[in-house]
Parts: sequence; structure tokens; C-alpha cells
Amino acid sequence: MRKFGFWESIVISIILTPVALFLALVSAGSGHGNYLVAKLLFPYTMLSTVVAGEISLIFLVLAFLQFPIYGFILALGAQAEKMKSVAYTIAAIHVFGVLLCFLLVSENFS
Repeated sequence: MRKFGFWESIVISIILTPVALFLALVSAGSGHGNYLVAKLLFPYTMLSTVVAGEISLIFLVLAFLQFPIYGFILALGAQAEKMKSVAYTIAAIHVFGVLLCFLLVSENFS
């Protein structure tokens, strides 16, 4: 099985970003849907709503950068030949963020 290299991780994460953003927006339904998909895919941005009561510009930018950041970190892990452990760490931190999203419910983004 061929290992992912530095650029593959980054390119894949950049391709996944608009797909994930689209799914989150469709799920939210312009405020008339629910935020389940957004919480699953963008937990850090959604956690900001607990504190601020809204999605501020800086956290919206974070949503656009989240997957490319993941890709870059995975790319560094691939270079160090530790991609598997880096991937598990990213996944664990992401899942922790998702759990916090469901434990700390925002009044307007539940």
C-alpha cells in the first residue's frame, strides 16, 4: 500500500473543505435547520457560539482553515513517518471537540 506524501495530504484536505462547508450549510438551512453536521465537522467554530452567541468572523475563518490545517499536520506526520499516530491524535482532538459541542449547548445553535 502506497503511503500518502506531503502534498497528497494537503491537496485532499483542501478538496474536502468546500464539501464539508457545503454539507454544514445545507444542514443548518439558513438558520432553520439544525447544526448537527456543523458540530460534527467544525466543532471548534461551533464551540465559539457557546461563548459569543454567534459565529464570529475569526471562527468562520477557522472553519475554512480547519481541514487544510489538519492536512498540513498530517503532511508533517508523513514526512516524519508518524502519520498514523498523528492521524489518531488529530481524530482524538476532533472527537473531543465534537463531544464538547454536544455537552455545552448554545441557546441559538442547538
